[in-house]
Amino acid sequence: LELLADTTCNGATEFCSLPLHLYTWPGTHNSGSSELVIPDITAKLIEIDGHQRMIEVKPWHKECFFHNHQRDYKQQLDYGIRFLTVDACIENFALVNCHDADLGRVHGKEIEDSIDEIKTWLLANPREVVFFAYENVKDGLTSDELRKPLKKVFGESMIVETQAGFDAAEANVGGLRMLRWPKLGENLVDMNSPSMTLEKLIKANIRLLFSEDHSTVFASSYDKKGQASPQEMAAHLQSFAQKSAMTSPGTQSTYKAALLHTGPTGLECKNEISKLVNELMFPPDSSHTRLTVQDQKCSSCECHGYRSAVEVAQQQLLDRGYFLGAVVADYTVHGDFVETLRRMNFANLRRARQQPELCFQGAVSTTKKTSTPAGVTIATASPSAGVTTAGQPAPSPSPTVSISTTVTVQSCPAATNMQSDPAVSSAFVSALANTLSCCTIRHMRVNLTAQCSRLLE
Repeated sequence: LELLADTTCNGATEFCSLPLHLYTWPGTHNSGSSELVIPDITAKLIEIDGHQRMIEVKPWHKECFFHNHQRDYKQQLDYGIRFLTVDACIENFALVNCHDADLGRVHGKEIEDSIDEIKTWLLANPREVVFFAYENVKDGLTSDELRKPLKKVFGESMIVETQAGFDAAEANVGGLRMLRWPKLGENLVDMNSPSMTLEKLIKANIRLLFSEDHSTVFASSYDKKGQASPQEMAAHLQSFAQKSAMTSPGTQSTYKAALLHTGPTGLECKNEISKLVNELMFPPDSSHTRLTVQDQKCSSCECHGYRSAVEVAQQQLLDRGYFLGAVVADYTVHGDFVETLRRMNFANLRRARQQPELCFQGAVSTTKKTSTPAGVTIATASPSAGVTTAGQPAPSPSPTVSISTTVTVQSCPAATNMQSDPAVSSAFVSALANTLSCCTIRHMRVNLTAQCSRLLE
């Protein structure tokens, strides 16, 4: 009875009517890298800053340099991840999850077992749709080889690839089906139709979407240099959203949707640096940060603002006429990733309904703005009469953050050093101090609580 009464689609009733091309999939990078077989190595020659260096491999490097997640597939789905990106290679004649890490290639469980795990989860959750996308495919694997585990688990006849196949699935709802998302330039199934919604897929029992290469679907923001540190990543995301040509190098076709990649690429411990990145990029609904988009109009009111650089990048893409297809992250045990993506999908819903963005209404006594190089503003104001969006009740106003161009963080010398660094804006330092308990900057671990009593190399 509980399942019959469920009217949600991927966690919210409102998302059922959202056109699929406007839905932003909450995803993980290298989703199958939580259960890897790590080789017994003690040293590895790798390239750092253009130079070959011998690195001693410690036992704790397993968590730092090979894995991208602590959660397995089922745990990620339970948390709210709906976009799984998969590295695949051959190991002992089997197609497996793998990862070409800085210290070498490692592998995990067989892809077939992963698909079976996903299918079992989908059968237990009939109002959910999941997107499974291959990302880095090794060993010259063919399309047939990549599809083999999908066909074996779901059945060969359960793959939908054409509009005729989709129409037939709607007319004769049977077992759980898959749909291959068309590549850029293909016109097999119109995924950009306003009538193509999560509800439509659920009613046809087409609840696993797949792609043999998500770069043929979404324009990725991935840039190894641009994602080496949190501050570089924030600037890179803004630059990508504002300036990317969104053109496929292979076909010169123009993408309609982007994928924002937030996995850190620096040589720091992945778990530790992901904690810093995710707490900065994916804050909770209660976050006080208010980032506004330059020149964006929010009806006749002052814009309420966004909580992270990822949400600002989404707005900039939408303003340019593109869609945000997915956001992927590492170690989503840190930060409030799914909560952030939920906010972003409600922003997508407002666009679909042609409603203005959230805005403050009523008198605002003081407003200070600190411009950042990315053309984004952090605005602070006294509490106002309330926040509204067209046709929706006003939630309670959030407390505000006082930000000035000179930032003092509880007499913390580390923060002072960061503030004097021209590469770190005062806005970043302030947001960091207000949202994080610790961070990794230039190989230093800084405790930003109390009087910053500890500074560990």
